[in-house]
Amino acid sequence: MAEGITGWRLHVGVIFPTPVPPRAVLEFYEAVPEGVDMTTVSLTIRQLSDDDMDEAIKGMERAAKQLASFDVDLIYQSGVPPVVRRGSGFGDELADRLSQASGLPAITDMSSVIDAMRTAKLKTLAMATPFEQFINDRLIQYLAAEKIEITNNTALGIKRNVEIHNIELLEKDLDTTVVTWMNAMIWSSLRRGKVAGAIHGFGKLLASL
Repeated sequence: MAEGITGWRLHVGVIFPTPVPPRAVLEFYEAVPEGVDMTTVSLTIRQLSDDDMDEAIKGMERAAKQLASFDVDLIYQSGVPPVVRRGSGFGDELADRLSQASGLPAITDMSSVIDAMRTAKLKTLAMATPFEQFINDRLIQYLAAEKIEITNNTALGIKRNVEIHNIELLEKDLDTTVVTWMNAMIWSSLRRGKVAGAIHGFGKLLASL
């Protein structure tokens, strides 16, 4: 694992589709154990148009190479819309491309969310996203190919991150399991990096580590 000024247990290189939201960084460090750090690279998405998403995909391999030069231990691609834009299976294909570009293990947001859902034995979901409905429709098709059914979906049409502190309260209120992009990112990164130990206070997924 990387040492020095970065995490001595795990150093995650994260490719963000947009400039990095401060809330996302704060929530990452509130949840992860000591010795886990992340370094980020931002892509060029200004709006969730197909042209911008396609342009971002073109830059992901370059971003993975850049992160590798900062001695990260693995690459995590954040952002579901560019992946579902390309259709079923593209998450795994993109992970392979990022791994080849960087020489490191790579995880995509979509693949980690699906892995988390399967681990939690979730087959039917109610989904809420900040996206427009056309992106939700693509998400539904992508998940259907993975045998995951969406029974209700809400496209909020806003640009606001889900606050990780709210997850555990929501799970208690609804008596269910909640999977967000942030807790899936932390969960999958720590599992891949072999950082063991349950994280409590942020929902069932992180408590299962």
